[in-house]
Amino acid sequence: MREKPIPGAAHLEGALHLTKRRLALVLLAVLLVAGMALAHGAVGEAAAQGGTEINWWVIAAGGGSSAAGDVAVNDTLGQAVAGPSQGETVFLSAGYWYGGAAAPPCSVHLWRMKLNWGYAVRPGYVKLVDLGMIVDESHVRARGATVSGFWTLPDGSQVPQQVTTDLQGRFKFRYKGPWLEPGEYRFDLTDVQYESCVYDPDANESDPWLTVTIPPPP
Repeated sequence: MREKPIPGAAHLEGALHLTKRRLALVLLAVLLVAGMALAHGAVGEAAAQGGTEINWWVIAAGGGSSAAGDVAVNDTLGQAVAGPSQGETVFLSAGYWYGGAAAPPCSVHLWRMKLNWGYAVRPGYVKLVDLGMIVDESHVRARGATVSGFWTLPDGSQVPQQVTTDLQGRFKFRYKGPWLEPGEYRFDLTDVQYESCVYDPDANESDPWLTVTIPPPP
């Protein structure tokens, strides 16, 4: 006896085949996403634990290793760029063999300074204010730097002082006292301490000392 085909069976079989294919694709996509997430997590964890690392590489005309007796030479020839370069916050030691050099310390210096004076309210007294600004080698203002200096009074005595720069890298030294003959007052800036930077007086863009002669108070 010949079996009669069930109406719609072919359509149902095709639909099931299509559904299985879609399920397989969805499962494959889920596995790929999960794999990428795991790989990303592993890379992120490694970077967090060991820091980001860029291996040495070089584009050059030649070089290699050679030895004779007790002398061994490792060389690279024809590097187009080699040596130090520096931006605002980044230091680069370019060159395959130059990488062992340490980055130079940052430096700070005096950008500008002026000395103002006037007569105090108290009879026979004078007041002086020395104003200035400290910047680093990239002319970024050094806020929170400790600035040291001293006043030299007309009688030769000295008054040391220490102040801290504000958010704009500005400092302010003040002195108030009786007027002394011959009326010559002087201020000297002696040192700047700022984070890990060093004070470079040779880079000063203004004289680190100023003098003023004040006439006798009226």
